[in-house]
Amino acid sequence: MDPRKVISVKLTQEKIREEAEHFRKEHIFTTDLPVDIEHVVEATMGIRIIPIECLQKHCDMEGFISKDYSSIYVDEFLYTDDRYYKRVRFTIAHEIGHYVLHRSAIDDQKFSNEEDWMKFRMGINAENQSFTAFCTTSKISAGIYHDKGITILERIP
Repeated sequence: MDPRKVISVKLTQEKIREEAEHFRKEHIFTTDLPVDIEHVVEATMGIRIIPIECLQKHCDMEGFISKDYSSIYVDEFLYTDDRYYKRVRFTIAHEIGHYVLHRSAIDDQKFSNEEDWMKFRMGINAENQSFTAFCTTSKISAGIYHDKGITILERIP
């Protein structure tokens, strides 16, 4: 599977906002910030969070969602070091963005093995702006940015 042959659907900010709002209504049952994304993922979506040793070092990524959407893998060092809890929350939310925004496009792909899946995932990293927009629009990461003194809540209706 050559990820360059996958045609990515460019989403408008309005479409991302719409999908994020739908996700919020379906999976987030509190107005508390920051959103406990680990709880949302594990309890309401049934997706496991699995730390992997040296993921960032060996694959140059902090996390990824499995091809069957049953697990989100995160770098073990980041996951277990409290200094990076905001980064890990954002990574998990980012992977949910892949799940929500492009699951149908990913489902259409056929992978013969894990190596093809990883090549595909590495190839779509260029599209990550959509997933970052999903995270911020859905308020999943609002608490993260607010903690850093950046108020994004004003931009979210």
